[in-house]
Amino acid sequence: MGYHEIYCLICNVSFAIARIRTLNEPPDASWGCCGITTRKNEFVKVEDLEYGNEFGEEDSEMESDEEYEDELGGCGDGCMMAVWPWDGTESIAGNSSYNPHSLHPTEEMYYRRVKNHPEEVRPQIWARLIGGNPVRLEHIAGPDCESESGYNGHLISVEEMRGCNTMQGLILKDPDWEPEDGDEEFERSGRYYLTGLQDANTNLDAYDSCTPTRHGCYSVLPASYSDDTDEIMGNNAKPVYHYSLPVHPTCLEVLKRVHLRRYGHAGIDKFLMWWELGVKKRALPKDPCRIDASHGRDQYWLHNTGAEYLAANPLFVPGLEKIFRLADTAPLSEGGKRNYNVEDEVFAVLPTELRRMIFDYLSRDEITKLHHASPLLYRNAMMDLGDSFMKEHPWLWEYWTELPYSTWALTTATELQESIESPVKQLIASRSIDWGSVMRMFWNGEQSGRLKGLRNRGRIWKVCDMILDKVEEHHPLVS
Repeated sequence: MGYHEIYCLICNVSFAIARIRTLNEPPDASWGCCGITTRKNEFVKVEDLEYGNEFGEEDSEMESDEEYEDELGGCGDGCMMAVWPWDGTESIAGNSSYNPHSLHPTEEMYYRRVKNHPEEVRPQIWARLIGGNPVRLEHIAGPDCESESGYNGHLISVEEMRGCNTMQGLILKDPDWEPEDGDEEFERSGRYYLTGLQDANTNLDAYDSCTPTRHGCYSVLPASYSDDTDEIMGNNAKPVYHYSLPVHPTCLEVLKRVHLRRYGHAGIDKFLMWWELGVKKRALPKDPCRIDASHGRDQYWLHNTGAEYLAANPLFVPGLEKIFRLADTAPLSEGGKRNYNVEDEVFAVLPTELRRMIFDYLSRDEITKLHHASPLLYRNAMMDLGDSFMKEHPWLWEYWTELPYSTWALTTATELQESIESPVKQLIASRSIDWGSVMRMFWNGEQSGRLKGLRNRGRIWKVCDMILDKVEEHHPLVS
């Protein structure tokens, strides 16, 4: 069985997401797929490297941008290579036990341009020295890097990509299954339970361990979208191994809130019913929200430029907390800047319907200025504007629910193994939000690409909606 990658059954994105760091970022800001240095042993000759007058210095004559780009195999202007000397203790590429984050170079690394580079510029490759040990060459992304082997660090931050390679499985219970401390409600009452977490699992031939071991399950074989449901459920009755349904813990949290919005309670039972429909019946319609993900699917995930948001964490979005803080009107009211007497409001005598009619004639900019002219009308306008905004953006659940995130979505397998406290926390929006300001800042953030996680959240929300639609199509009486 050849190499092929595992995809989240909810968001349809691979767990083998790589990142190519920028020149100003530390080494641990770059990683290859599944933590392995390369996808196969690959060597280039050292004489193919372009040396300067001294070791580590570049030629004084600069080639044209076009020649420079050609030397990099079409990778893009500004890309470089970091040369890491090998002291004989690290494994050569292709060994799954190799951990690039634990590499300690014996000398200072040197940056050089490359010519006659292999066609695909991988995040990390090995070069063999003539008559000596190999050195590791790490690809450093320039602003215009177009490599498909990792997302460009100039276009998406490490913080935004948190948890993109973290996988969790859902396993069908066996007859002897017993509850444990920490089980979620759907595990206790349903037919499936959760495994521990795995980071950077990619190959369906591999049995990687879970952290922690749950219900005696320490290693699983993730199922793929095309697997036959009956066969998987039958195999899970055997004690040899467990098939699991692979998902991002973060995607599972999106699913719960779609379920909550639609049915009034959080759950994942409809998702499991969708899986059990079988390969042919579970097929989802072609939709724009799934196009970017489908374009990335190949034997190896294609990190296409412009699709970086697919790897963005949908729960913890850098910049979102600042937007809510800037749009919160409560601190201004508490400071006395907007205190007023309702009896002095000329609009207070108007019926609610008439105040809403006035609001309908105002532009968004005019609405944001209402707090000076009429705090009462402004407050009513914000309530209506918030309701309208939620209808268009139901995935902004910080405003309408305080359902806590699962502990699995707050961490990664690596953090659990190394007892690292999670650096993230759940965000709850104030009820005194100025929705005119929120919409303006959202618009600016979306246009500039600063809210990739929110864009990904909206995409995953729509996919979850399609999954629930598919279940209702086959089970119309289920609600």
